Amino acid sequence: MKNKKWLLFAVGSVIILLFFFTILRGVRARRTAAQLPAGMTATVVRGDLDVRVSGTGTVAATAREELRTSAAGTLTVVDLAEGQTVAAGDLVVRLEVQDIATQVQSKKLDISLQEREVSALQKQKTSATIIAPQQGELLWQAQEGDRVQENMPIATIQERTRILARGRFHADEIDLVATGQSVRVDVAGHSTLYAGTVLSVGNIPRSGGDGSVEYDVVVEIPNNGALDQDMQGDVTIETAEQELIAVSPVTLAYPDAVVIRATIAGVIETVKITSGTMVAPSDVLAEINDDQRAEQLATQIANAELRLKQAKLDLSSLQDQQKDRLANSNVTAPIGGTIVLPQPMLAVGDDVNLGTLLATIIDYSRLEVVIPVDELDVAKVKPGQVVTVTADALDDKVMQGEVKNIAHEGIGQGGVSTFDVTIVITDTANLKVGMTVSADILVDSRKEILLIPIETIHESDGKTMVVLAPTGNGSAEEIQVQTGVYDTTHIEVVSGLMEGQELLIASDANNSGIFGGMPRGFGR
Repeated sequence: MKNKKWLLFAVGSVIILLFFFTILRGVRARRTAAQLPAGMTATVVRGDLDVRVSGTGTVAATAREELRTSAAGTLTVVDLAEGQTVAAGDLVVRLEVQDIATQVQSKKLDISLQEREVSALQKQKTSATIIAPQQGELLWQAQEGDRVQENMPIATIQERTRILARGRFHADEIDLVATGQSVRVDVAGHSTLYAGTVLSVGNIPRSGGDGSVEYDVVVEIPNNGALDQDMQGDVTIETAEQELIAVSPVTLAYPDAVVIRATIAGVIETVKITSGTMVAPSDVLAEINDDQRAEQLATQIANAELRLKQAKLDLSSLQDQQKDRLANSNVTAPIGGTIVLPQPMLAVGDDVNLGTLLATIIDYSRLEVVIPVDELDVAKVKPGQVVTVTADALDDKVMQGEVKNIAHEGIGQGGVSTFDVTIVITDTANLKVGMTVSADILVDSRKEILLIPIETIHESDGKTMVVLAPTGNGSAEEIQVQTGVYDTTHIEVVSGLMEGQELLIASDANNSGIFGGMPRGFGR
């Protein structure tokens, strides 16, 4: 029984609370409507909306280049004046730069000498093959294992296939003797006469034993092995007029032995033919090597080649410097624009260093402005978007521009970040660098959409709300809507309202009442 009474009491309490809530809501709506002046309503309309992001900034030149020297030197031409207009490529300054032609020639000479050094080292040998230059009997003066010096005699080759004889003839006969004439040699102890030829006729007079004048004649006799050195004989020369007989017997002798010399310094590693052997031309006689010298020579060649390579690099660098110096003696304008001179100004005859500032060229025909954009709006801004630019100094003349760049990093201030947006002003008119301008960026454009004033909406518990104006004897009604794009005065209604509906406009006095607070970002 007791529980039933409690149940009846609870139900009654709920009914009473609902009744008072309904009355209170109606009172609040009537009281709010009563507080608004007559006519504070707005109609839901269909129309077009251009969404813009705005900001202000100072006009600056898009293109400006510092004109600096690319080499050290003395100014010989200075065609620069404050406010002067130049075109890209105009010659404005000429320098007299240091000529390094002498250094280039000196380095070329150095390279020539080093090339000779490398060539001479490369021609040096540390191994050599000794070849017989002619036929004859080989006689060694050195042996295998001996260390020899370059050009040192190490062997001889004695030719034995021919033998010579030197005879003397009277001065009155010598005119009848000529090389190539036939001769007969009667060798003592031999029954055979040996044929030969005149090899040479002397032109130096000699004193004879009887006071007469005599001349030497050398004859050559083929030797089949029967003749030997130091044999004696008589020589007879056959001429067209008569036979001439040497004034005294002759002594046979072999031709001078050919001396074989070491072509390099080193050790005779191998003797190919033993001493006393008859050799033929081009026979290999021995091998000479010097391993120690080979190692030293390889190091010398490598070092010499490195020095030569470095010298060539130095020459190339000098030639590049010379080319650059000549090219950099003329200073041209990198862009077209207006000259702004530094202080103090430079003049002809002044000495300048590499990188000296000569002037600044500013292209005032290409201007830009940087405006700060709120972090809530910067995502809407894209390069290439159309911008409307106005300047107070030009009576709000409308100029055109477009978005060039959006900063990747924001600047924080008062808990809110802004991002710099660079705008190129395509229509500069009479705009000057340093003027303050306002820029409106067209970030979106909608056609035939439902629009309501920004002042008709408020936020309640995270929802976007509006208040329908009372109709007839009815009361104001708060409803939720879905909104879209907006500008500084109107906002798009995506859902929740129909064209022609009337809404109450929130005033500053009752923002804390039924209208609550405005969402951040509206009305920007």
